Amino acid sequence: MCRWGFSAQPSGTSGCWSVHAAVEDAARYAFRRRRRQDREEALAEARAAAWSAWAGLIQKGKDPVKVGVHGIANNAVRNVRQGRRIGNTTC
Repeated sequence: MCRWGFSAQPSGTSGCWSVHAAVEDAARYAFRRRRRQDREEALAEARAAAWSAWAGLIQKGKDPVKVGVHGIANNAVRNVRQGRRIGNTTC
């Protein structure tokens, strides 16, 4: 089972691990100049945004790996930079 909790995926569990690594790498690089506390918060938000995109693609019946692991990671970073948050209706 993948760290994100997806056990049944169209392409197996390797895709989940690759997106996790891609999100970590892209987010760490994108937020490297932030203060430590802000960087950790941004990393967590990027992970949540990527997980949400991954889950949404699976629910739509699409293979997230074929859509593009790095695209999902870059969109997650972009969402954080634009202030979009997962599960927060007040901001």
